[in-house]
Amino acid sequence: MAQASFPQGIKTWEDKIDLIDDYMAKDVNEAYAEIIAIESFLLSSMPQIMINHKTGKTYRYSRQVSADGIPQIISEEVIE
Repeated sequence: MAQASFPQGIKTWEDKIDLIDDYMAKDVNEAYAEIIAIESFLLSSMPQIMINHKTGKTYRYSRQVSADGIPQIISEEVIE
C-alpha cells in the first residue's frame, strides 16, 4: 500500500486530464492511503495534537468525563 503523508504533511496532487493522461494504480492507491490515514486519525481516541515548542515534543490529547462525572484532559507523548 502507498505511504500516506497525513498527518505529518499535506499531500499534493497533479490534475489529470481525460484522454490525455495515463492513470496508474499508484494514483488511486495514494488517494486511498490518505483517506485511511485521515479516518484513522479522526476516529482515534485522542485526535487532537499539541506541540510544546519549548521542548519540541508532540502530544495527542482528548477530553473525557470520569466515572464520577469529573471532566478530564488525557494526553500522551507522540513518539515517532
